[in-house]
Amino acid sequence: MIDFQPIASSSDGCAYHLSGGGASAPLLIECGLPLKFIQRALGWCVSELAGCLISHSHQDHCKAWAELSECGVDIYASKETFSQLTRYGRDRFSPHNLHSLNPGFPEHIGDWWIHSFEAVHDCDGTLGFVIESPKGDRLLYLTDTCYSKVTFPGLTHIAIECNHSMELLKANTLAGSLDRSRYSRTAHNHMSLERLLDLLKANDLSKVERITLLHLSDANSDEQEFKLAVERATGIPVDVAAKRGEK
Repeated sequence: MIDFQPIASSSDGCAYHLSGGGASAPLLIECGLPLKFIQRALGWCVSELAGCLISHSHQDHCKAWAELSECGVDIYASKETFSQLTRYGRDRFSPHNLHSLNPGFPEHIGDWWIHSFEAVHDCDGTLGFVIESPKGDRLLYLTDTCYSKVTFPGLTHIAIECNHSMELLKANTLAGSLDRSRYSRTAHNHMSLERLLDLLKANDLSKVERITLLHLSDANSDEQEFKLAVERATGIPVDVAAKRGEK
């Protein structure tokens, strides 16, 4: 069985550790934190990673990419993401550790198979991932997207954004605590509870063992309400990733 462990999950920084499933080396998904925090969370063993997947070039998902590459970690992202990172990022990084992912073309990283696909976000080259372990576990990782264009067969685990509810987003906008431009950006670039429930309904969840909700908004979400809503809709145990985990 695979073990998906959130290190951090918020607009202040995202990082997740994936291990098990017969894989000899774990994966890091996102690196949107200072390198020292990631090193501490991983027991100072970043050199043991099979690689690091980055969904897109916003800092809360990629902050430590250059330092990780200098530590010898292979970094995987879309060509658009690397174009943005190398153009505006740090001057120092290891080019030979950067590997472009092409949506629709599986990539073998260590013992894992990575199936990348396009996400719906305001950042060119944003990707979601289906990650398959040697023992056949299939994790859907999807965040910073308004919805999914595709469905996903054979999933056993889901780690997915549930950023806000439209009800709370509208209420906060009417109350004046959220301006209309931020309302529009959030509604069109991040997964709402309502969209997530539609996505889950559209997929075969018969093999799914656990769902983890990611990247909840501080002001526009309700952790317990979201957890219960997804559990009621699916009958599957649900975890909510903390802003900063204990791993």
